[in-house]
Amino acid sequence: MASRRWIYPSVGAVALAAWAFAPAPASPPVEAPRTARAAASSRLSLPLPATLERPALDAASRDPFALVAPPAPAVIAPKPVQAAPPPPSPPPLNLQYAGRMTAPDGSQVVFVAVGDTTVSLSVGQTLPNGYRVNAIHDRTVELSYPPMNFNTRFDLPAPPTYEIR
Repeated sequence: MASRRWIYPSVGAVALAAWAFAPAPASPPVEAPRTARAAASSRLSLPLPATLERPALDAASRDPFALVAPPAPAVIAPKPVQAAPPPPSPPPLNLQYAGRMTAPDGSQVVFVAVGDTTVSLSVGQTLPNGYRVNAIHDRTVELSYPPMNFNTRFDLPAPPTYEIR
């Protein structure tokens, strides 16, 4: 606190210096000559007319004190958004697992139902809906749709743990 005691005397000295060196007030205005003052007083002493001439007021187009509804906001119609057409998709793969068999040469043959018909799947075969069988594994059949370069899998159920004859 002792280090700030110099602030109060400094502020007082600056205020005293500003008061001492302030410019002197302006001198009173010079009076107008008597002739101009006499002319102004003679204009004031003229008699006033009995009626003042004023132009007639026009009738108002509306009541200035009536409540006015704000203008309706401008409605901007949204621009229709042109949605991009969805990319083409391959035909649906409507297959239902019907069974499997191991051929005498060791190749796998999977039987599937397509609607009311049963089709056997073997590697390299092309199905009626355009899909081609690429590979047959224990749990999946890999299919491709060549026109669109689309690959998919058809999952097979697990083989039975015992053999039925």
